[in-house]
Amino acid sequence: MKKSITKAAMLVVLLEIIMKIFAFVKQAVVAYYFGANGQTDVYFVANDFMVSVSETLVSAAKIAVISVYTAICVREGKKEGDKLLSGFFVLMICFAIVIVISVNVFSVPLANVLAPFFSSVQNSQLQIYISKLSGIVMFTSIIMIMEAVMNSNEVFVVARIRSFIYSGCVICACIIASQQGIGVLINAQYSSFFIYMIILMIAVRPYYKFSFCNPWTNRHINEVVKIMLPALIGNSIVRINYLVDKAVASSVVDGGVSALAYCQTLDQFVVVVIINSICSIMFAHFANLVAEGKKSEIDDRIDNVLCALTLILVPVTLVVCMSSENIVQIVFGRGKYETKMIGITASALVGYSIRYLFVGIRDVVIQVLYAYHETKAPMMNSVVCTIINVIVSVCGVKKYGILAIAIGTSISAFVGMLLNIKRFLRYNKTYSFEHLIKIIIHGIPGGIFAICGCWWINHLEGLNSLICFIVKTFVVFGGFYISLLVSKDSKTIFFLKKIRYMLNRSESF
Repeated sequence: MKKSITKAAMLVVLLEIIMKIFAFVKQAVVAYYFGANGQTDVYFVANDFMVSVSETLVSAAKIAVISVYTAICVREGKKEGDKLLSGFFVLMICFAIVIVISVNVFSVPLANVLAPFFSSVQNSQLQIYISKLSGIVMFTSIIMIMEAVMNSNEVFVVARIRSFIYSGCVICACIIASQQGIGVLINAQYSSFFIYMIILMIAVRPYYKFSFCNPWTNRHINEVVKIMLPALIGNSIVRINYLVDKAVASSVVDGGVSALAYCQTLDQFVVVVIINSICSIMFAHFANLVAEGKKSEIDDRIDNVLCALTLILVPVTLVVCMSSENIVQIVFGRGKYETKMIGITASALVGYSIRYLFVGIRDVVIQVLYAYHETKAPMMNSVVCTIINVIVSVCGVKKYGILAIAIGTSISAFVGMLLNIKRFLRYNKTYSFEHLIKIIIHGIPGGIFAICGCWWINHLEGLNSLICFIVKTFVVFGGFYISLLVSKDSKTIFFLKKIRYMLNRSESF
């Protein structure tokens, strides 16, 4: 029997929260030992580029292989599904080798494009770091197949320890060998990949056993590639948004790229923990429903997921906007992290936080489109959004600095949400966003109360950043949910009853 999708989502979100808190500790340690300066700028540009390349390839491949693998297992049996995975594994290794060679051959022009405002010394160091980090693609390609198997079998827990292992390796590297420079983080990254890969190999054994298979002779590989390529292009364009942000940030101030990278660590707490973790579960679930022909159930699932995300993301956005400086001070305000960088990082965090609900809706809708094997429309929508992001960032950076970069990303996310919703409604013509809109309308009085309360708290004297953040969080969530309960919002009451029911069941064991 399949595990409850709600329980799986709650467990994964809980694990992601724990992992991300540990990631905060990791990034705070990095900030403490290395600060935000020209040298850290070089590392973050190189690392973010290679991580973007590898995750772009892997996420597109995972989407394609899970949807086809699930359908094959239902239609033709698990044996045929395993043959597909083995053939695709070989194909991914070939892709990875080509990418690694290409990155090393073209490291010079890549460095010039990624950070056009770097000095010659920084540029030379960037080329070295890009080459050293290119092997990440190979590790992530191997890991992707095993994670795809786990997700297809709706086993989501093991894949969540990856962040824990990486953070642990980075913290140890900083404490033990920080005097060797920020380059020690490269060794930490490779160590974490190796450890995680070994754990995955053990965990995946009950579900899959590799056997060599020529990818060119498997009739299903073409189907996977056809789905993968548009998703790959679309994901590449989404990742370009972050790379453009850093390229533009390199012109603002020395250490600006690092400040943006630290900000994105805070930002990704919401995006990865809440949005991506839920979407990764829902894609596998949607794919199973489509493969089994249960399309009528999708509308109900979408409605519950979008309403749950709205109930979480609206107050989270308010908390981040009203407490950005408190958050940055708590996480990074010590060691070599200069005071002026706190304000720069906080302003970027406000700009990014505006988009949380837009990203949540957009990504859930995209998961449904992927479940229907529709990948071209999200790709084209990503192109439009990236162009918008570049225009806003470049035009506004001189006047508004890093804030303009973050706002450009939020505006592009809003446009992406609208474009993908339009496409989604072609597949689900009966779906209505009525419940989601009601939550937002009913929460407006509570939101106004929360903003006024946070403004008042900001003018109180004697509160340190941590206490100020905690008080604001209670004010925002309390005001928002009380407003919804007073208005007797049906979805809010439904989810509160569901949570109470699950808590009562857990107490009975």
